[in-house]
Amino acid sequence: MLAAVAVLVLAGCGSAHSSGIKSVDRPVSAQLARALRSSGSAACVDVTGSTMAECHGPQSAVSRDRPRLLAALPLSWQGLSGYEGLFVLFWTGRGSACFDVQVARRDGTGAGPLKCLGNPSCGAVCLTAIPKDGRWLLGGTVAAEARRIRLIYPGAKTLRYTLDGPTAAALAGGRILMVDLGGRGAPRREELVR
Repeated sequence: MLAAVAVLVLAGCGSAHSSGIKSVDRPVSAQLARALRSSGSAACVDVTGSTMAECHGPQSAVSRDRPRLLAALPLSWQGLSGYEGLFVLFWTGRGSACFDVQVARRDGTGAGPLKCLGNPSCGAVCLTAIPKDGRWLLGGTVAAEARRIRLIYPGAKTLRYTLDGPTAAALAGGRILMVDLGGRGAPRREELVR
C-alpha cells in the first residue's frame, strides 16, 4: 500500500485526465476464475492486514462463489496485446469482501492467484502499484465523495485524474480507481480533492 495520503478540501488546480475505467460488474469468465484460483491459499497474500498471522484458516480461503469483474481499464502496453487492468471482487471463506487488481486478459492469460489488496475497512485511499514487464498500474479504491486525485512524484511532477470510476457497494461504497502509470512506478504520495 502506498503510505502517505493527504485528503484535501480545496478546489485543486490544473487539468485532470479522465480515468478511462469501464464499469463491467459481472462474474468473471470460467477461464479467468481458474487462473485466479491457481493457488489454494491465494487470498493469504493479504496486504490489508497488519500481520501475515491473520491470514490463515477460513479467513484466508477463497469462497466458492465466482469472483466478480467490477471494472476494466484497457491497456496499450507493448508486448501485452489485449491486456487490461482488471478490478476483481471476491469473498473469503468467512464471507468477507476483498478486491484484487490484475494485469491480464479476460480469458485468464497473465492472471495470477487472488490477493486481498483491500476490503470494506479501507480508508479514503486504498491503492497499490502493480508492476508488469516494466510498466505500472495503480489500482484500488478511493473515497466516493472525492472528485479528483493528484499523484505526486519526486521532482514536483504531478499527475491529475478525475475520479469517474464506478463505486463498489460491497467495499463500503468506495470508488474504483485504476491508472496506467507507464514506466513511472509508484507515486511518492496521493492527494484526494473533495
